[in-house]
Amino acid sequence: MASEPYPKKTFQPAVDDAKITPASAQRIKEAERQGLRPASYSGVFCTPRPQPLAQYIPRDDETIYSNPQGSYICMGSDNLGDRTSGYGGAGETRTSKIDLVCGRNGSNSWVEQSVDPLPYGDAARIYISEKTDCDSNFNLADGTIGRQYAKSAVVLKADGIRIIGREGVKIVSGIGTKGESNALGGAITKRGIDLIAGNVDEAPHQMQPLVKGENLKKALLSIAQDTSMILAQVNNFIQYQLEFNSHIMSHAHISPFLGSPTTLPPTMIGPTQQFAKKAAGEMMPDLLKIKVNIEGHLASTYLTPGTEDYILSQYNNTN
Repeated sequence: MASEPYPKKTFQPAVDDAKITPASAQRIKEAERQGLRPASYSGVFCTPRPQPLAQYIPRDDETIYSNPQGSYICMGSDNLGDRTSGYGGAGETRTSKIDLVCGRNGSNSWVEQSVDPLPYGDAARIYISEKTDCDSNFNLADGTIGRQYAKSAVVLKADGIRIIGREGVKIVSGIGTKGESNALGGAITKRGIDLIAGNVDEAPHQMQPLVKGENLKKALLSIAQDTSMILAQVNNFIQYQLEFNSHIMSHAHISPFLGSPTTLPPTMIGPTQQFAKKAAGEMMPDLLKIKVNIEGHLASTYLTPGTEDYILSQYNNTN
């Protein structure tokens, strides 16, 4: 089933002049009144344009590279929030960070606003830290991995994240070489990979293990084989029952009167004939259809590589 397309229009105007400084707004208004749009105020062809940008509150330990259009690279100590937050705010060592941000406070910014790092408000961020609480900082669901505290982390957050590898993408958890430690010198705890849609991991959306495709394929083939054997036994039973009924219908006792054979009791004739008719006309053909479906359709449609509904992904794998 195809997912719903994203809306083409945003909730914000393409050009937001409502929150720029009065002086900039007046210059733009005067230029428009004269039929002019100076390049220094138009923004067209990536020329500068006044922006309704909040002012970032710098930290004393930071080296900051910024651009008038609202992009930042801040290098300092772990801090996401006011100056007391994070391990940098607590004065701990080995807490270096690189915070790449575009759009301080997103669409809620204006020029007279002063802001701290806002994990839930900034438009887009890549946060790299030697020691941080990455899950708590961004209020992430625990999943099966749980929350990480005082460890190195890289976090990407934006309206959309795309990771593109022309020759493949690997998402790997674990060590790269024997004896490798974590960034703080401690032992590495083996964890898996959680895919958490909607940042929700509670019922009815609790986490479940991903299926191993090859094992699932073997299990389904085993079920198909066992079911086929059961159907064969049921088919044999019907045939044996038909033979038994045939013997019953042709069976006769010797009458004590003159030693002549007796006729079949009338109460047996109707039921045995009806069973024979139903078995030959309905039950056996239906069993044959089921057997053919299991052995043919299931295997050829879902368990055969190259088919449209093959249950294994051609490219994507999980351990």
